[in-house]
Formats: sequence, structure tokens, C-alpha cells
Amino acid sequence: MPPLIAHAPVCVHDNPDEVRSAIREQFGHPGLPFYQNMLIASGYPEASNGRWSDAMIDAVAILGDEETCYQRIQELFAMGATEVLASPVTAGSDKASSLDRTMRLLGQAASAV
Repeated sequence: MPPLIAHAPVCVHDNPDEVRSAIREQFGHPGLPFYQNMLIASGYPEASNGRWSDAMIDAVAILGDEETCYQRIQELFAMGATEVLASPVTAGSDKASSLDRTMRLLGQAASAV
């Protein structure tokens, strides 16, 4: 059986609104026809406008504190993913801290696999 690779933006950060804003700035995917069609087919008709909605981000991205993000990554494996491709997102006024927290979490999650 071929590998199933899950891909998700990941950001360990305490303010979900700042993460959503960062994803809108850093990931322009909904503006591309392939992603628009995929998101619309997945139940997000608002993707037709080419912009991320909060609901789309919450469904696609892994965001929150360390425990929440760790659990979401483990859920991907439990659903059958054999690998997780994480795209770190930097958010808030201290982007370096956001990235550091995210990379530490990803390291912990990788060592648990």
C-alpha cells in the first residue's frame, strides 16, 4: 500500500486569531483553482472567493497550545496517515518564539513516532 502523507500548516501559539491571520498572509492556496475546487468539494463553498475562512483554517491547520497540536498530529496518524508533512507558521508579534515553540513540538511529535 502506498504511503498516505497528510500535509498541514502547524503553529503552536496561544491566540488562534493571530494564527488565522498569519495563515491568510503566508498560505495563498485557496486562490489557486485546484485548492478552491478541493475545498469546495470538502464542504467549504466559501472557498470560491479564493480566501481562507475561519472554518477552513480550523479544519486544515493544526493550531493551539503544545498539547492541542500534539493531539491533532496524533489524530492524523490514527486516521491512517503514515507521514505528516508540517508547514510551520509564524504568528503574533514574536514570530521567533512562535516558530521555536512549533519546531520543539514537531521534534517531540517526530520522536514519538
